[in-house]
Order: sequence, then structure tokens, then C-alpha cells
Amino acid sequence: MTKRTKRIRNAISIGLLLLASAFLILHSSSYTKGKVVLVNQSSEQIESGEIEVCNQHLILSRINPNDKNELSFKIYGDSHYTITLKLKSGKVLKKQLGYVTGGIESVDTLVVNDNDIILLPLDSETSQPNSPKR
Repeated sequence: MTKRTKRIRNAISIGLLLLASAFLILHSSSYTKGKVVLVNQSSEQIESGEIEVCNQHLILSRINPNDKNELSFKIYGDSHYTITLKLKSGKVLKKQLGYVTGGIESVDTLVVNDNDIILLPLDSETSQPNSPKR
């Protein structure tokens, strides 16, 4: 094998290594968009709260009864929601639910009532949340 052939082979190897590295960097930093809507159907104000998803902490402030708050996040991989809410009375609601999948955009609606947090299923025909049952 000549010196020229070795240089060409080394150049190709380095080029492939750089290309593979660039692909891994781009792939690892890519994400899809997620959105979660929190609807307060409880009889009292939500004083504060947090939704954790994909290692992101989405902070909630006051949400009055019958109001909602819409939050956006980045989906880097598979995850679920961990929700902690403090109501005006001091009652704390905490729940883990739902699922987001890396590579797939997600829009979820969470409904808070006096005793629970519910993930609304999507209507299969309209892709809109079904109405919560009281």
C-alpha cells in the first residue's frame, strides 16, 4: 500500500468519524414540542403548583376556578407528568399520569377537581379532548 493510499484511507476514516459525530450531536439535541393545558374545575383557587415532564419543571401560579393555564415544554424522550398542586385551602394534590413519547408532538389536557387530577382522553375522530365527566 502506498503512502498516498494510506493518506486517502485515513482522510476517509476521519471524514466518516466526523460525520457520525455530527449526526449524534444533532440527534441528541433534537426535540419535539409538547403542550399541556391545566383546567381548574375545582371549587377553589390553585395557589401554586408544578408539572414535571422530560426533566423540566413547569411552574404554575394562581389559577382561579374554571380558568386554565397552557404550558409548553420540549420532548427529548419518553416521560410522564408528575403534578403537584396546592389549593387555596392548603390541600395538596399530587399525581403521576400520562405519557409523552420522544419524536411525537403532544398536547394533553389535565383537569383538576376538588379531589383528583385527571388526564382527558382524546376523541379518536376529532383529536380534541373529551369533556370531563363530573
